[in-house]
Amino acid sequence: MIKRPSRIVFTGGPCSGKTTLLEQLALKGLTIVPETARIIIEQEQKRDSEILPWRNLYGFQEEVARVQLEQEHSYEGRHLFLDRGVVDGHGFSLNGKIPTPEIIMDFGKSRYNLVFLLDPLPNYKNDSSRKETPQMARKIHDRLDEAYRHFGYQPIRIPVLGSVEERANYATKLLERVL
Repeated sequence: MIKRPSRIVFTGGPCSGKTTLLEQLALKGLTIVPETARIIIEQEQKRDSEILPWRNLYGFQEEVARVQLEQEHSYEGRHLFLDRGVVDGHGFSLNGKIPTPEIIMDFGKSRYNLVFLLDPLPNYKNDSSRKETPQMARKIHDRLDEAYRHFGYQPIRIPVLGSVEERANYATKLLERVL
């Protein structure tokens, strides 16, 4: 019997430091699955597509979930560390007050072994993919927590610490206790 790798999600609102933390963990040799939504946003902006969250949130969440599932199956390793999971789409759907795509509802439960929820960083920065205000980012953070709890997960908080290295050490110690 082939054992599937454990899937560990790092989530949080925009500008919570997920990607930076995961880049730091990758330096320790961990297998990181990059954020699907950001990849899709960058691709679709180049095409001036309608599949962008500010143009078609439902279609965007559906596409992110589809590609996320493909991504999760394309990486190998004993443990996969994900920059967001498919359940994030439920949080963004709640936040946008739209129905959650069926693919998310079908694949969200019992998919992940652990979920880490990163507290928002105090210095919020926009970029070409991140258009939310700091207040909206906090609201999204809360919806993501709600989404994972809805699917039966108990997110483990990762607080803001003095540096990325301190946050990575904190996360590593948590992982050592549970893996």
